[in-house]
Amino acid sequence: MAATKTEFPTTEGVLLLRQGDKTMAVHLTQVTAILEAVILEHDIPLAAMWNSEPSSLDHYAVEAHGKADRIYMWMGTDPFAKREIRNHVEGIEA
Repeated sequence: MAATKTEFPTTEGVLLLRQGDKTMAVHLTQVTAILEAVILEHDIPLAAMWNSEPSSLDHYAVEAHGKADRIYMWMGTDPFAKREIRNHVEGIEA
């Protein structure tokens, strides 16, 4: 397994937390974040290299440290939910 990391220097941001019908937005006044893309690399015998699966992104790991000054909580419909895109042109223009 291989990983690539990107560190974002101290900046302002918003963290969204969702669980069931609750959404919480945390306004971060100072945050330093490290984003790590975890890649799955398959052990491939040399003889089978041409027939094997390529490496693939498994997940992102995130580590963040900072300060927050406001927290907002919503119940019911998620105000940040992605709306369904009917076609790719609508998504590009949005």
